[in-house]
Amino acid sequence: MSLPWAVSAVPDPRLIQAVRARRFGGRRWITTHGAWVMWAGHTAWKGRRPIRTSDRDCSTPAARRLACLAELALNQRFSPAIYQGLSCLRLNDRGEPEIVDLDSGREGESDPALGGAAPIDWLIRMQRLPAADFLDRRLSEGRVSLEDAAAVAAMLHRLYRDLPASAIETDAFAARFVREIEHSVALLGPVLNRFPGISSRRLDAVRPILTARVHGACLVDGHGDLRPAHVHLGEEISLIDALDCDSVLRQVDPWEELCLLAMMAAEIGAAWFGPALGRAFESAQDRSRSARSAPRAGATDRPPAPLLAFYTGYHALVRARLAYAHLLDPAAGHRRVWLRRARRFAAMAGAGFEGWSVLG
Repeated sequence: MSLPWAVSAVPDPRLIQAVRARRFGGRRWITTHGAWVMWAGHTAWKGRRPIRTSDRDCSTPAARRLACLAELALNQRFSPAIYQGLSCLRLNDRGEPEIVDLDSGREGESDPALGGAAPIDWLIRMQRLPAADFLDRRLSEGRVSLEDAAAVAAMLHRLYRDLPASAIETDAFAARFVREIEHSVALLGPVLNRFPGISSRRLDAVRPILTARVHGACLVDGHGDLRPAHVHLGEEISLIDALDCDSVLRQVDPWEELCLLAMMAAEIGAAWFGPALGRAFESAQDRSRSARSAPRAGATDRPPAPLLAFYTGYHALVRARLAYAHLLDPAAGHRRVWLRRARRFAAMAGAGFEGWSVLG
């Protein structure tokens, strides 16, 4: 199995120099498995790490530029004020590395702002968001109210209502679940052998409902990785980090993404959030249905309970796999933490496949 960290590299020393010494004045940056995020003042920059895996190739500057542009386009659908444009790492006239912010609309490799200097690397320029107001942080600290849950639901309902319907076909939609379940069972099988049969039976049972959702134009090209860590509760609720490595995984039923968001909230101790989110989303749908001008008024209707339970089990199983996969990385730390998370998600997967919906 190919893992995101299977082929990696250290940062370009010139990027480190620009981050630490010149533009940022200190070690204000973090590393994820696929990117570096740096910040100064009210601006943040995200650069792709030079990695190559089975589902993405960011091993060259040109490939990273295309990846940055694709990520910008995906996320500007949700939060255009947050995702501001492209920046470039280059050498200035003194041969020192610096970061140049390019104007939106002229983000080519020969942008005049570069002054003829050859680009070294590319970065996404974003508005910096206060870490204390991300939903995962606020949930873990008990700083989310029912009103907050309702505001998140209302924002998501507007988003899903107005997005165009996905063009995915029923067979491709169902095949995504088959593929991800098989990958999960293959990795978790040695320690969790209860899922192969039950997950397949549940998928077979809900296929007619999945077909009805596709034919009812209920699917959208959505976020694809809607977790509390990707929801920011500022003056306006913002979404970040839409899934960009597999477009099929973004073809979602809005209620499926709600299940993922609620399940991740439950895993950090906020089990109340899912039912509150589901009720508020349904209320937003009732208000939308009563508005004559509402586009695709029925597309975000609540699906039958068996499908919500399947979505819960499916996403919990995938998250159990992703958590357990960290144990296969020799460099990964906090191994006991990841094992505990894998077991918690596995327990939720079992409950979901037995009929429990995290949305209540």
